[in-house]
Amino acid sequence: MQHAATGSSTLYPDAQPYFGVVENTVQALRLVQAAWLGVVPRIIRRLNDTERKEKIVSGAVFIFGVDESGMKRWTDGRLWSPSRIDGNFLVYREMDRKGDGMSKFDRFEEWTPGDDGRAVSSTQEQRQGRFWQSGTTAAENRTANKFKADGLVKKTITVKINGSDHHLICYYTQQDLYMGRFKPMSTRSDIMGLDLSPHIFCFTDFRLPPRLEKGPDGLSTIV
Repeated sequence: MQHAATGSSTLYPDAQPYFGVVENTVQALRLVQAAWLGVVPRIIRRLNDTERKEKIVSGAVFIFGVDESGMKRWTDGRLWSPSRIDGNFLVYREMDRKGDGMSKFDRFEEWTPGDDGRAVSSTQEQRQGRFWQSGTTAAENRTANKFKADGLVKKTITVKINGSDHHLICYYTQQDLYMGRFKPMSTRSDIMGLDLSPHIFCFTDFRLPPRLEKGPDGLSTIV
């Protein structure tokens, strides 16, 4: 019998997975730290076909350590567009070779920096309506395959914690995001209550490292 795909700590036997959207790098750091500690479950092996169908849904978030799982890449059996950069994330759109069109929630445009020079997350822009356009982009016109109607978006990031690479993969539909169907991370006190210590992370591989501030005690915190 195949062992369970998820693992957690004996300190948190009732650890619950995070369900929602990972909007920015700081949220990703919180989730990776939570998974590393066992507050949320980690993926410790590849999902089989049945598990993929059951678990890869809008709002699902998966986190795995390369060393622990033995996996260097995440595979889900779906067809995806080329990646697009969203700050420290890579974002993919689900494709459908047999699709015949896109819904109004499937318009997608290239990521651009915010007005203040900092990264604006794709989720923020989608809520503001900047990802829903009246026409298709030039990139879409050059693509033989079309986005799958009401298909998933996949958002990924790699975080190095205590010297070990951890991959985070978040799935959602633009419609679910636009309609506000996900609870914010602030509702998870078990995750938000963790001390997010900069010294356990390595930020050198990030395009846009998180901002650090020194407190009155002289210690740096991630903001």
